[in-house]
Amino acid sequence: MTDLILQTLVSGLLVGGCYALMATGLNLVWGVMEIINFAHGAFLILGMYITYWGYVLLGIDPYLSLPIAMVLLFALGWALQGVVLNPIMGEERWASATLLITFGVSIFLLNLALLVWGPTPRALSYSLSDAHIQLGSIIIRVPQLVGFGISVLFLLSLEYFLKRTKLGRAIRATAQNSEGARLMGINVPMIYKLTFGIGAAGSAAAGTILMTFLQVNPHIGLGLILMAFAICVIGTMGNYVGAFIGGLIIGVVEAFSAVLVLPSIKMMGVYIVFLIVLLMKPEGIFGGKKW
Repeated sequence: MTDLILQTLVSGLLVGGCYALMATGLNLVWGVMEIINFAHGAFLILGMYITYWGYVLLGIDPYLSLPIAMVLLFALGWALQGVVLNPIMGEERWASATLLITFGVSIFLLNLALLVWGPTPRALSYSLSDAHIQLGSIIIRVPQLVGFGISVLFLLSLEYFLKRTKLGRAIRATAQNSEGARLMGINVPMIYKLTFGIGAAGSAAAGTILMTFLQVNPHIGLGLILMAFAICVIGTMGNYVGAFIGGLIIGVVEAFSAVLVLPSIKMMGVYIVFLIVLLMKPEGIFGGKKW
């Protein structure tokens, strides 16, 4: 019984770390612009497909496709923010308008993926797919371990960028007071485009690491964005460190729900925890504190 608990805990933490990366970009966009990007799940799906087809058609190792997916999705996020969202930022009811726009973009991208690649679930089969490390009775799957490491590296890089670079400090200043940042000479529209691009790149990175141990089809996009949103709420909206901790919590809850209840309804445990946090601590575990 102890071995089962330890195995479930380790697996949940590793997968939760990968989920955290999925939510980090969403949380960053909220922290700076206070909008929920419903296209985030579609970006993640595109990252998964880029990784899959890069390996199947071109023989690119999934982990080597990570920077390719990040650059492509960064460009898409930058363009979407600059062309569609920036023109309405600050206008009356712009927050609700951005929700509808990003939701519409998500529906368009997911249906485009469905049209181009069909509904068939696709999974990678390569040398590391079944690789594992055994520590006593604990089995650690290599794709999950590598994904956890990439998630931590992304979080540390984001921490350094936001707090140690001039451009990162401009993003933080914009998040704290966009009008004050504008008066200090910061190009706020450019900061918004950069932030949206970084969020999209984070979703692409998450897509790459999830593709190494999960299946992809266009229909999972909605479920992923709902999970990312739950992670953000638990960890505190706008706090990317909280998103990482929230991801670990969700990963562990999902793992134990699958073992103790049924794998087919493991998400029930996730949403029960989500509702409990909403009722008892709606500002999240960090009390609403950004960064």
